[in-house]
Amino acid sequence: MTQPDDRPIRWGILATGGIAHAFAHDLALQPGCEVVAVGSRSQASADAFGDEFGVPHRHASYQALVSDPDVDAVYVATPHPGHHDAALLAISAGKAVLVEKPFAMDAAQAREMIDAARGQGTFLMEAMWTRFLPHIARVREILAAGTLGTGLAFLLVKLFVRLAPPGIPRLGETRIDGGVLLFAFLLSLAASLLCGLVPALRSARQSPQTLLRSGMSGEGPSRDRLRHVLVAGEVALALTLLVGAGLLIRSALHLERLPLGFDPAGVLTARVGLPESAYPQPPAVEQAFEQIVARLEKRPGVRGASAGSGVPLGGYGGNNGLLPEGKPFSPENLIDASFHLVMPGYLETLRIPLLSGRTFDAADRAGGDRVMVVSRALARHAWGDADPIGKRIACCEDAAASRLKTVIGVVGDVRTRGPASEVRPEFYLPMAQAPQEAWKWLQRTVNLVVRGDSPAALAAALRGAVHEVDPTLPVPVVTLADALRRSLAEQRFHTALLLGLGLLGFLLATVGIYGVIAYFASQRTREIGIRMARGSRRAPTRWLEGSLYGVSATDPLTFAAVAAMLGGTGWLAILLPALRATRIDPTRAIQAG
Repeated sequence: MTQPDDRPIRWGILATGGIAHAFAHDLALQPGCEVVAVGSRSQASADAFGDEFGVPHRHASYQALVSDPDVDAVYVATPHPGHHDAALLAISAGKAVLVEKPFAMDAAQAREMIDAARGQGTFLMEAMWTRFLPHIARVREILAAGTLGTGLAFLLVKLFVRLAPPGIPRLGETRIDGGVLLFAFLLSLAASLLCGLVPALRSARQSPQTLLRSGMSGEGPSRDRLRHVLVAGEVALALTLLVGAGLLIRSALHLERLPLGFDPAGVLTARVGLPESAYPQPPAVEQAFEQIVARLEKRPGVRGASAGSGVPLGGYGGNNGLLPEGKPFSPENLIDASFHLVMPGYLETLRIPLLSGRTFDAADRAGGDRVMVVSRALARHAWGDADPIGKRIACCEDAAASRLKTVIGVVGDVRTRGPASEVRPEFYLPMAQAPQEAWKWLQRTVNLVVRGDSPAALAAALRGAVHEVDPTLPVPVVTLADALRRSLAEQRFHTALLLGLGLLGFLLATVGIYGVIAYFASQRTREIGIRMARGSRRAPTRWLEGSLYGVSATDPLTFAAVAAMLGGTGWLAILLPALRATRIDPTRAIQAG
């Protein structure tokens, strides 16, 4: 983007959320910049934003914003799942693009955006790039030579990024930088000074007589207390990490056993969009998708096929405020619910259980009774324990006659966004009764769903049915089982990460406890020899019992299991040095003291 020196950069803001407000407010304080346009999915939102910040051009679509000739640069302020598509839209229009953080959902999206900007020859940047901050650059220069352990740290970080599932925000920025190295250096320096200076200062304050009475070792009650605190601290830190890992493992197992409300096994889905140039009218779009589904149903090996505006674990419909018939219009009476436009057979293909009433059939078309199917959560929210069949609820359309829909069925609740998501009120509308303008906000795109026994055969059948209607359409096929695994991948990754940290803490605690107790036993060698010479039996655990730290029997299972593991390690760390001390000859032990 070339810009005359005497003309300010003219910005267009894409989306009107909270971050867009903050950007517009701060940009007004920056010389050489001005906001000349704003784009939203609704004219009302764009006008409200424009009125607040004095923006002259208000657009009711993102396409209109990026096509505005008065806009030099576009700031992408959508929620981060929309950054990729919005940035590509602005890049294709030749605009310079500033994308709010995180830049993209994964590395593949980031590469596609960068390649598009390079191909278009336009500017593309994330809204926050810390690597160019002056103090970060200086720290990187200072620590460029590296320190002990830096090579291992780099290796582990690369392994971490490679094993991490896609979708973790800003994963591509995970690296060992100067700030991390400086922090590690200062922390290790502080630990060395603390562990070296504190014992030296404590010994320097003791009189020679005290040192002689304690066997020249500097031992005493205060040293014992300090040692006990160190052991307790090591155990506590390891216990915290291991308990966290244990809780995450139990949580992951619980998520995998949690009912989803549908059966993903044997289901393939493909998000297919029709180009506006070839399908300009809504009836042609609806007819094309009906033909695709009809061909799918006739394919061998297909046990169910349909289409919907969304699909669980993938793309899903939007939200709408519902008002049960008979209730006055007020915010507290509105029910926020997710909605889905579906064809007949959608609920059966996904095996979403029908609890009462019926699902959609071919008779539920335009001109007929306006109907809907609701989830159990929505039915309870709207009508409590009353039978919802036959009840009416207002939603979705502007015309008063079209807003009231009659409930014909109740289905089970679905965790649409994955096992970790909460159950939300949902409802389903027949796609054949959708207003024609619905295809605009659907962008003439639906999710085809097909169920069968062989994923490979189903994928071929799905692509074949689509290409029989239009051979130019791309058909990206995804199995719902793979989508479920991806939805659980981040939880599993966090579990594995914390488990690794917990095991590392456990190892360090084991080594630390062993070292402290071994040193403690070696300093008591003379005492043990005297006790043995006086006839004491070899029962070393009696005087070491106070060094154990465990968890009470009333704690939950995870705490008890971790405490038992650490307790067993503590006993071994105590027992081995003590047994070694008791095997020496008493006379030699006294002489050694």
